[in-house]
Amino acid sequence: MRVFLSFSALILSISLFGQDSLFMKKASQYNPVPSSEYSDVWGYTQDGGEYAVLGSRAKIFFVDVTDCYDPEPIFEFDGGGNPVWRDFKYYNGHIYAVCDGCSEGLHIFSAAGSSVTHELTTTEFFTKAHNIYIDEANDRLYAVGFGSGAGVSSGTRMVILDLSVDPANPTLIEEVNLGAYIHDVFVRDNIAYCSHGYSGLIVWDLTDPTDPIELGAQDAGGYNHSSWLTDDDAYLYYAEEVGPGRPIQVIDLENLGDPNNDIEAVNDFYDPLIAGGLVPPHNPFVKEDTLFISYYHDGLKVYDIADPVNPELIAYYDTYDNSSYGGYEGNWGTYPFLPSGCILASDISTGLYMLKVDFTLAEFPDLAPNILMQLTEFNGNAQSSIIVNVDEINGYDTTTPITVTLAKDPKLEFSYDPTLTNIIAIPVNNPQWTYDATNPDYHIWTHSGIITANSTLNFGIVAQFFPNQQDGTLPLVFNIVGESGGEQNTENNAQTKKINFSH
Repeated sequence: MRVFLSFSALILSISLFGQDSLFMKKASQYNPVPSSEYSDVWGYTQDGGEYAVLGSRAKIFFVDVTDCYDPEPIFEFDGGGNPVWRDFKYYNGHIYAVCDGCSEGLHIFSAAGSSVTHELTTTEFFTKAHNIYIDEANDRLYAVGFGSGAGVSSGTRMVILDLSVDPANPTLIEEVNLGAYIHDVFVRDNIAYCSHGYSGLIVWDLTDPTDPIELGAQDAGGYNHSSWLTDDDAYLYYAEEVGPGRPIQVIDLENLGDPNNDIEAVNDFYDPLIAGGLVPPHNPFVKEDTLFISYYHDGLKVYDIADPVNPELIAYYDTYDNSSYGGYEGNWGTYPFLPSGCILASDISTGLYMLKVDFTLAEFPDLAPNILMQLTEFNGNAQSSIIVNVDEINGYDTTTPITVTLAKDPKLEFSYDPTLTNIIAIPVNNPQWTYDATNPDYHIWTHSGIITANSTLNFGIVAQFFPNQQDGTLPLVFNIVGESGGEQNTENNAQTKKINFSH
């Protein structure tokens, strides 16, 4: 059962301050070339092992993520170019890789557990492609997004390859002209859901690739970037990357194809972590009753789609530390399909993240800090407001006094008002906490009463930061010490907020 506590209040807090995560934790991170830029990520399983493929400008990295908390690099490949965009898919023991803004063509690798071998690089079918998709049930690879000057005659064309005979040596089935540039494609049972950029979403029956049949179209007016289908083929979610801040569209496919051919948008949703901000979505993925969206600056977002028309945000992890939106940074792609529940996410600046979503005691403590901060970037002396929420999240009252600690630093000074009941429209419970400033190493707050089951008790701080002629990052680690009748995991009762400062 998924449990949410004071959810409406939490969303209000998010809208005013933003926070790093919600019911999602980082298990580990892999950043092999910090000076480079990363792109997409994909995953696969073999013989009980789980593996990730990560793209960067210079190289393709293969990582063993069987232990989500301890990734091990196993192979890397230099494609020869320096592209911003790389894309990957897996089929029958083979990994296929393409890039855009390059001339590398199609790379094919074979995988046997932790052993990866480069089998082939070919420019026979194209020299570059923006995306590929594999319809595994029909042994077909679809390549799209060639643009001008590519190795095929027109950016409006789709290359379809046959993988059935020899996955390491695909053969051409057809080059299909669909009339408009194709940025990305999702295919199931020969039905291609094509993101045609500014021409919108168009669905094609490609059972006979020589005779494409249009089954329906939808255009919300933005740049149709990518889409994913629900498991029952009833709904499609699509992301519009341009302009920033466009909502995710929910498309009802009931009338797909003859005789109606009138699919329609039945809802849309948009919930930035920074109120009023314009953050672009990137790539949606559906796993059973859950929708995962790589969301650039807002990181990876997770939605419950038990009601597919009305997705509900249930978790997220923000891989990119920002206090405002602009450009394209942060979470590029994700792969949520590993059986273990280890979720892969790629960040443009900081590489591969292994993440976990779990609403059980096994992964999360009973008492969890949730730190909300307005302003985390400082140039010179500046002021910020901080709210420290102590969330009781598994249904048991606390049984001992609760203490929150924060290590002292000369660059951080603050005034603590024990009578304060409000910070920027957010209620705080300062009268229920006592503050001890006498410890030489830590600021200490203590609540001697009970934090009741499924509730939150918070306090607020007005902080001053002094860079002191320095540039750098100051991690603020808030740690909870205390017990509750249901506490199962006391080691993770901490959250860190990073302050970036310059003088």
